[in-house]
Amino acid sequence: MDAVQNSTKGFVRLYANCQRNFLKDYEPGNVVIYGMNTGNETATIKLNSMGPNQAIEQYLLEPANGMLKSREVLLNGELLEMTSDEELPEFSPLPLNHNRKFQIPPLRFGFWVIQNAAVANCT
Repeated sequence: MDAVQNSTKGFVRLYANCQRNFLKDYEPGNVVIYGMNTGNETATIKLNSMGPNQAIEQYLLEPANGMLKSREVLLNGELLEMTSDEELPEFSPLPLNHNRKFQIPPLRFGFWVIQNAAVANCT
């Protein structure tokens, strides 16, 4: 995968690996990009090698109220809370449009599933 970022270079850390089917039923060959923005500006990441049938699902984690020391965490803007059975809540992705871009706001961490990536080493 070929990715280009805006002028936030040096403040964004990106990593990629083959997606595993532990969150939901994904097709083999998908890729997960995960990373963080330690800077003070929003980073825009453009994936140059995406095809027309590929889609991006976002899982963006951020502190509640923008306070880094918050005890609450938001996933795609929704508060994550334990269920009444003391189990992890459902992690629902935010589907992004097909423009091959995603953004990482300042001081945030997230991961992005690239569906239908068809990476041979990930099957």
